[in-house]
Amino acid sequence: MPINQKTLNLIKMVPVPIAMFDRNLNYIAYSDAWLEMYNLKESILGKNHYEVFPQVPEEWKAIHKQVLETGIVQKNDCDYFILADNSELYLKWVVSPWYDEDGKIGGLSFLTQDITSEEVAKRRMNRSHEVAKLGWWEFDLTSQEINWSPEMFKIFPEDEKDGPPSLERHRSTIHPDDRENWEKTYGEAIKKQKPYSMIFRVLCPGKVKWVEAKGSPRKNLQGEVVAIYGTAQDVSEREEKRILLERKNEEMKIFSYRASHDLKAPLTSVEGLLEFTKEEIEAGNKEKALEDLSDMGELITELKQTISDVITVSMVDDYKSTPKPIKLSKVRDDLLLKLNPSFKQKNLQFECSLLPDEDTEIVIPRSKLKHILENLLSNSIKYSHSDRESFAKLCLEVKKQNLHITLSDNGIGFPENYQHKIFQMFTRFHTDYEGSGLGLYMIKRQIDDWHGRIDLDSSPQGTTFNILIPLTF
Repeated sequence: MPINQKTLNLIKMVPVPIAMFDRNLNYIAYSDAWLEMYNLKESILGKNHYEVFPQVPEEWKAIHKQVLETGIVQKNDCDYFILADNSELYLKWVVSPWYDEDGKIGGLSFLTQDITSEEVAKRRMNRSHEVAKLGWWEFDLTSQEINWSPEMFKIFPEDEKDGPPSLERHRSTIHPDDRENWEKTYGEAIKKQKPYSMIFRVLCPGKVKWVEAKGSPRKNLQGEVVAIYGTAQDVSEREEKRILLERKNEEMKIFSYRASHDLKAPLTSVEGLLEFTKEEIEAGNKEKALEDLSDMGELITELKQTISDVITVSMVDDYKSTPKPIKLSKVRDDLLLKLNPSFKQKNLQFECSLLPDEDTEIVIPRSKLKHILENLLSNSIKYSHSDRESFAKLCLEVKKQNLHITLSDNGIGFPENYQHKIFQMFTRFHTDYEGSGLGLYMIKRQIDDWHGRIDLDSSPQGTTFNILIPLTF
């Protein structure tokens, strides 16, 4: 249907980029804003749209054909188009049908909006947020919908192709110990209409993240909160360093007191024995003086062991060990080479199971694994029961990128009411056995550094340690 001059002039003056086409996509009307937006210098009246813009993508042509056939309006809030000079133009567009006097579709009208500056600014913001690991979000209280930036999908355990999660789904990823405070803080922000800031843990596959979230309520003209918006940032590295520092400071207080006590006690005893030895020598009691010297030798040995343990503890956080491949059979053979004489001396039967098989290879800091296994087996030897045939059963199993270690023995065990203290510094339950009370503490520290887990089950019939170590460092 031909368009009269009055309509043509009206469309020409419309202050937005708009164009009308016949069914063959030939131009029949357009605004000056259309020419300006696409940098067109001459009249395009009667020309075919695909000739004016030969770079129109095939998917757009398919949309044009679909609207002509169905009459259903199509739109896109953010798309992009390559101009003749190869620059990108970000668009918001609507493709609509127009109808002739008989009510049939006579052609199409295109309404477009240049959103390049907004989209470029948004993408730059997203890139800066990506560098800072900072995501932005908004939650609409009416629709219960969450809007997320791309960085949020990297912080939380969600797949970007599935879109932002529901509020309940998002809530389920919060660490159970932090969930109550998360709900309370969020609820008070709405109730009191005030901004908030909080730090909480998030459950992600194979690890836990620390997230710092800041939010503010958005109000309507009536002063009612209609949405909450804000930012979230992965602060795991910072929080882990803070927790480590707090732990070190607390342990240092205990360590300083107990280490000074354990170092001072044998020195005081040696000092007393020296006085006794002098007296025995002056009295001519050579045999008694030799006994005193022997006691001093034992105390000095004990003192040297305490000093060695103290040095080991002081280095446990700084000690670096590079993960290297090693077969389970090699781990077993190294243990036998080191501990077999002790097994024979104590008449202790040692069994070692390797799963799925002995050729299974793991990548792990070998010296740290060796330290853990040797210390645990040394305890099985040291605390074996004198009234029964002793055994120690070790199982090393690789399953789902984790090393599972189970060590069982039938030794004297640990008192049940004190087992919650078993991994604390300077904890000793068997005072008639030598030891500094630092061995299990150091083992626990190393396993914690790997984000692993160690559990204990003990009774007078024996002890079982269950350890899980992730094989991803």
